[in-house]
Amino acid sequence: MRTPGVIIYLCIMLIFVSCSNHEKTKIQEINPTKFEKTELFLSEYAESIDYIQLESNPPFSSIITCKVVDSLIYAAVRPNGNMLVYDMKGKFQRKIGRNGRGPGEYKYAMHFCVDSDEGKVYVLSQKKIIIYSIGGSFIKEISLADYDTTFCSIRVHHGNIYLFDNFCCGYMKYNWLVLNKEGEQVSSKLNSVAPFKCRQIPGNKIVFEDDENMYYWNYLNDSIFQIKPDNHSLKYLFAHGNFRISPSNWDNDKIVYGSCFRPDRIFKTHNSLILRYFMAHRYGIAVSKTRNLSFKSYEIDFSEKIFGFINDIDGGMPLDPKQCVNSTDKQYLMSYIPALSLKQYVESNKFGQTKCKQPVLHEKLKAFASQIDENDNPILILAKLKE
Repeated sequence: MRTPGVIIYLCIMLIFVSCSNHEKTKIQEINPTKFEKTELFLSEYAESIDYIQLESNPPFSSIITCKVVDSLIYAAVRPNGNMLVYDMKGKFQRKIGRNGRGPGEYKYAMHFCVDSDEGKVYVLSQKKIIIYSIGGSFIKEISLADYDTTFCSIRVHHGNIYLFDNFCCGYMKYNWLVLNKEGEQVSSKLNSVAPFKCRQIPGNKIVFEDDENMYYWNYLNDSIFQIKPDNHSLKYLFAHGNFRISPSNWDNDKIVYGSCFRPDRIFKTHNSLILRYFMAHRYGIAVSKTRNLSFKSYEIDFSEKIFGFINDIDGGMPLDPKQCVNSTDKQYLMSYIPALSLKQYVESNKFGQTKCKQPVLHEKLKAFASQIDENDNPILILAKLKE
């Protein structure tokens, strides 16, 4: 007598589970035409901001790439491409390896990662990976000469080395290649876009991370992939539209710079997805809540020289974030700027035009800037994110 009721109950549960699984696997879409245009104030996302003066000996002109790992700052710098290490007070600690063309030397250290578990630094330089101790001593090289491409990004993830590729003059062999620590191929994902004629060489900020996973994207693929140790899956989609770059329009500067949506970098915090982009002769930065991917964006014209989150914490320069930094239980948005640019901004009429939430930090920044010399090394900026 209870059989029909049991069957109905099971059917209802099956439908419920099916719907739940569908919601879990729903692919989130990024559509710049649906971004809500507004001003983005730093205090909405960060609780404080700090400035780190990198010691001026050895001197360098600018930072190419910077990472913060285990309370140490690793910076690949211009003009010579060296990798320098500083503590969190900006004191110089050591140099990693050296630039050159011989064994154990890199041309530029701009593509690198730090494996804190094993205490090693991996530098991707042209057709090889150079491995150093975190103390800076050379360990070994892994040749990449057999792979018929030039990779542009490197990560160490769950015991393997991941190499990432991007379109260079219309050609890309892999999305990514996975090697073990001995340099033996474990797996790969090949690029699905046929080669095309193009003179453009895009940027290399094609990988971002969260606490557990890595994510890969490029201009031409619709997909942003989530990469786990044993598989990968589609996580986000760039929406289709006339605003997308394609093989047919990539070399048309009028279209690409006039109307195309060009992400420059993407990174993920605990609570948000952040995109820095260019579109219609404007800089843009967009922030979403990761659960619904509804973006708010702030845009300004290319003619403006300074861009980023409006800094209403201490009234300083707008924060143009380069990446998200994890440190114990805190996260930070990180940027870096020439020392003289910060000094000139604080001494200009712009300083203080934005009403700041923390007057004490405003005065602290004023005192900090007054000590800057025009020949000082660049300054690292860390904005501590809210929980």
